[in-house]
Amino acid sequence: MPKKGADAVEAYLAKQKSFVACVRKNGFPAMQDPDEFGGFVMKDFMAMEGDLMAKIMPICEPIIDGVKVPQELVDLAREASAAKMTPAEKKREVDFAHCMQENGVPEYPDPHANGLPAEPPWQGFRPTAPTPPGLERAHDACLHLMRGPGDPAWPDDAR
Repeated sequence: MPKKGADAVEAYLAKQKSFVACVRKNGFPAMQDPDEFGGFVMKDFMAMEGDLMAKIMPICEPIIDGVKVPQELVDLAREASAAKMTPAEKKREVDFAHCMQENGVPEYPDPHANGLPAEPPWQGFRPTAPTPPGLERAHDACLHLMRGPGDPAWPDDAR
């Protein structure tokens, strides 16, 4: 007998696939399949903007509206992302968090032990804290730590 968690994952992935099928059927056949965690390719949504998006979403969005991602998939996706991070990327996350803390946002969270950034409590769908007053200034002071070669904002003299 399958576990309840496995049933939730299977049902969630089926909903995501149904949404893609709906989008394809209703005018955007180039929509890519969801990944193994049920995630969509954001470029697809960007390509669907305007009239096409306005036509498709009222038809297809109800398929996934209110569908919660099973925690098992969230955990698997996070671990897969963390496993792909290089030591340099993990260090960059630590350096960025410390810079934010030192530049007026002491409550900025350190990255998780696996290297992934922790979501600040003032971000996300349901923030649990107000935006810190010095956030924008600290972000401007620290953003250079998150950029690297290949980033269009990377200074030419750093290449």
